[in-house]
Amino acid sequence: MIGEFDKAYPFLKKAIALNPAMAFAYSTLGTTFYGLDDPVRAEEWQKKSLGVQPDLDVAHGGLTLLFLAFGEFQKAIAQGQASLSKISGNLIAMMYAARAELFSGDYEKAQEYYQKILAQESFRHIDSVCVESGYIHWRAGRKDEARKLFQRSLDRMQKRLEQGDEGNNIGFQMAAIYAVQGNKDEALRWLEEAVDAGWREYRYGLRYPLFENIRDDKRFKRIMDNAKAKVAEMRRRVEQLERDSSK
Repeated sequence: MIGEFDKAYPFLKKAIALNPAMAFAYSTLGTTFYGLDDPVRAEEWQKKSLGVQPDLDVAHGGLTLLFLAFGEFQKAIAQGQASLSKISGNLIAMMYAARAELFSGDYEKAQEYYQKILAQESFRHIDSVCVESGYIHWRAGRKDEARKLFQRSLDRMQKRLEQGDEGNNIGFQMAAIYAVQGNKDEALRWLEEAVDAGWREYRYGLRYPLFENIRDDKRFKRIMDNAKAKVAEMRRRVEQLERDSSK
């Protein structure tokens, strides 16, 4: 199941032991520690990954995501800019740079990045880009443009659900769309479904700008507490694995 970081941990450690030059495995282990609420080791392993492969976009993105989740917005912006300079023109790097600006409140700069991404045919299907760009349009009063982007994503995600896609990002993006438009009940229902499907990034969710309309709702806090408890349990299991392996 997606979000079971404790189960991923031993396999990633074995993969790295077998191939110490595999930058992607380092980055994935960094993402695993991020999911386990261990920012120190998350940052350490993402940086190890970049030491092996300096232009690995997922590692740059992983660091940006980590900084955003822990409220270090200026570090996230700096990391976003570093990745753009290292892999100029990379749309994944641009997406994370946009997100760093979004979290920091520079909506105009974030939208510049999003528009560049959406201009590329191959990236118009990225729902997070559509939804976050739509949020900025909504804030600026361009609600018709926002609704077009939201509906494009809703249609695409509904089709994925009908095809059996169980990814937790669907529930998360659905929740964001409904939250922005003020439909709290639907937003919270989809966010709870995201947690049920394996979404665990409660720190990110607590700071996610698109959840501003539901952040003070008791149901939102309960959902975040539920995700936090699941993360804590996974971390305890990993710590036990580490103690057992050191005997």
